[in-house]
Amino acid sequence: MKTHHEGQYDLLVLGDSRVYRGVSPADMSQALPGWRSFNLGYSSAGFGPLMYEEAARRLDPEGARVLVLGITPWSLTESAAQNAHLQQELARPLSERWQRRYVNYYLQDLAPTRPEALWQALRGTTPAPAEYYYQTFDEAGGWMPSRLEPPQPRKALGPYRAEFRQEQVSPARVEALLDQVQTWVAEGVSVYAFRPPTSPDMTALEDELSGLDMSALGRDIEAAGGIWLDIPGEYPSYDGSHLPDSAARRFSRALGAAIAAQR
Repeated sequence: MKTHHEGQYDLLVLGDSRVYRGVSPADMSQALPGWRSFNLGYSSAGFGPLMYEEAARRLDPEGARVLVLGITPWSLTESAAQNAHLQQELARPLSERWQRRYVNYYLQDLAPTRPEALWQALRGTTPAPAEYYYQTFDEAGGWMPSRLEPPQPRKALGPYRAEFRQEQVSPARVEALLDQVQTWVAEGVSVYAFRPPTSPDMTALEDELSGLDMSALGRDIEAAGGIWLDIPGEYPSYDGSHLPDSAARRFSRALGAAIAAQR
């Protein structure tokens, strides 16, 4: 599984769910042939010590040594820096990891079913759900392509608005990230950073409420020795936050090309 295998890579992409669900290493690699790339994003992840430790463990010291940071405002909050999803995966018992990898696929159609639901299925009268959410895990690349049908491009706005009214970006986490970029660069690691694409409404909400000036952060990352990437293009969001798999693949190809142009 993603968290527990011992593979090392030339390039790692770090970030929260917009990276986890939005960056395909295979599509990135079309512009970076020969590189072993891996998505190290996790849901609600943040730039903090645990993420930095995982990056150090997974980056091949004999490889190209490239880190790509997908920075959202939420990923620089104190809550995100706790990396609850990553901690959960690191603590998962071996028996459960084995079940998730080898058994759960065969059990997915054996969930308990109400008699009336079974009767509806047999008669062909099962009510259509209001929405379909699709996701699958790309084990080789570490990312989670997903989509929602029909799209609901305002679905995530309310929860994000509520979160940022309670908690804004942590200046201490921003400073720690800039210090870490300086450390990586001094060690010979190439560091690229970008803002993962999301809906225009979400971008406006984050710019207004998060307390982060993303343009200033980009300049600070460059001053620390990293390279800030502005990736042009329009990418739809299925829930106001994340890209559907087709748009994520298209963005990933553009991201790979932008990195290749800097080499």
